[in-house]
Amino acid sequence: MLYSSSTLFWGRSILEMAKALETYHLTGIEFWYEQAQYFNLSPKEIADVFSSYSQARTVHAASWDLNLSSINRGVRQQSLEEIEKSLHFAKLLQADDVTIHPGRHSSISLLDDWHREQMLYSVEAIDQLAQQYEMPVSFELMEPIRKEMYTTPTQLNALLEACSDWVYTTYDVAHSSLGEEPERALIQLERVNKIHMSDATPLAFHVPVGQGEIQWSRLMPYILNKKVPLILEGFDVSEDEQFLRAHLAGLRHLEQTSERREQSV
Repeated sequence: MLYSSSTLFWGRSILEMAKALETYHLTGIEFWYEQAQYFNLSPKEIADVFSSYSQARTVHAASWDLNLSSINRGVRQQSLEEIEKSLHFAKLLQADDVTIHPGRHSSISLLDDWHREQMLYSVEAIDQLAQQYEMPVSFELMEPIRKEMYTTPTQLNALLEACSDWVYTTYDVAHSSLGEEPERALIQLERVNKIHMSDATPLAFHVPVGQGEIQWSRLMPYILNKKVPLILEGFDVSEDEQFLRAHLAGLRHLEQTSERREQSV
């Protein structure tokens, strides 16, 4: 189950996206709510077009400019409202689930306990919304940068330990897999129902697979063992899918390298 993020087709029509998925033998798309908003895309048309190509849909909830644990009460409330809009959008798309970014610190690590308490309240509200809409939600493990609070499996597992079965996690390879044991976070993270795929360097997240420093040959067996959708991520404004083609070339190289290694044993 290899999907693409809709942001790899920024500015493209819905039909162009579906045809590209078919061309590259991908079976689904994760549609970013903000992209649909920005380009005024019809949820019904998105659902109809991708259904006609038998392509699955997931949704990436609104996340830009939002913070579910903000020190500003208005920002917290608006963030929850945007999550609910994202769930409604996902329902119209007949999507399988919705990816959500957890809250973060408003100012570096100031008031850490308070921010985490606010995030618990937000998670409880989102869990209830997921049940109300009958739409699974999946909180993403974030990258270890300033202000982010949920960057380790221990932190995210603890946040969600009291949640219902409507709540899952998304493992993002670029966020958590640099280092000598890239598989450790994936093994430890609970409730995983999909994986975001891209590479990373110490200075850049979300570069094409094989163009960063992640040890894919070590990580891939653990990824494939999960048997969940794998979503190729990035941002591309080109008209010839340059980023996506680079991802797929990287995956082919990994597969060929693995085959050669097996033959030599």
